[in-house]
Amino acid sequence: SKFLIQGLLLVENIALYFYSISKSGGAERRICQLANELDNKRYRVYLCSLDAAEVTSYYPISERVTWWRLGRKQNGLYDKISRIFRLYLALRRHSITIFIGFVMSGDKSIYIATKLAGVHLIVAERNSPNMYWVRLGAFQRWLLFMSMHLADRITIQMPEFISKYPQSLHNRIITIPNPVPQATKSSTP
Repeated sequence: SKFLIQGLLLVENIALYFYSISKSGGAERRICQLANELDNKRYRVYLCSLDAAEVTSYYPISERVTWWRLGRKQNGLYDKISRIFRLYLALRRHSITIFIGFVMSGDKSIYIATKLAGVHLIVAERNSPNMYWVRLGAFQRWLLFMSMHLADRITIQMPEFISKYPQSLHNRIITIPNPVPQATKSSTP
């Protein structure tokens, strides 16, 4: 559920998505840090990934954060429909109001599940959009950008990236650079 108090949107239940958080990497580190920071601020936080049930996170996750492991992505229509349905049910059951998906270009089922559940979707792109021209064909790129129209917001790391997205998405894009961790101790030369 959500409440609007003095112009501030307060969210009780937030879900964060990345396809896998069992390995090391920049997006994996950021999503775990974000989950822990939101948990410290007393939000109810859920992590969602396509990891198998038995895996553990490479980076520390607060014991209060719930991790939904949806299982490895399989090719095929049945698996896609099943994944949409399982995520939809989890979002509804836990009254998720905001879903933040990190690097969602490879899984359109996430867009569908969040929209069916009536959840606000933030797409957190953690890579340069140049990768879309390297990794994707014209049709796949078109499908990705059309999917992004389902997002309420798209976050990117640098203002220079905006021009790489279709003009129709520009009003949804905001720039949020990576955080710089605060130093815990100083060194003297």
